[in-house]
Amino acid sequence: MHGETIVEPVLRGTNRRRDLCPDVDILAHPGFLTDDDARLAAANGVFVEISARKGHAFANGHVANVGRAAGVRFLVNSDAHTPSDLLTARPRTPWRLAPG
Repeated sequence: MHGETIVEPVLRGTNRRRDLCPDVDILAHPGFLTDDDARLAAANGVFVEISARKGHAFANGHVANVGRAAGVRFLVNSDAHTPSDLLTARPRTPWRLAPG
C-alpha cells in the first residue's frame, strides 16, 4: 500500500488505513511514520519499505529508527518507475574519496 511519502500528495492517515485491510502486507514509503503506526505494522506482520526512490529516500533514516524501535520487519525496494531506478550491485556513479 502506498504510504505517506513526503514527496507526493497523500492524505494524512494513509499509513493507518493499511491496518483496515488485512490483505495488505507491505507499507511502501511511509514518510514520517509514527510510533503508533509502526507498532500496528509490527503487530500485524506488515513489512515497511526502505525505499531507494528519489525523494522517498529522504525519510529512510526516520522510518528505520521508528520501525526498529517498534520491531517492524523491513524490505528494501527500488520503487522503480524506470529502468534507471533499478537497484544494482554496483553504484551507477562510483564513489570517490576526497583527496587528503
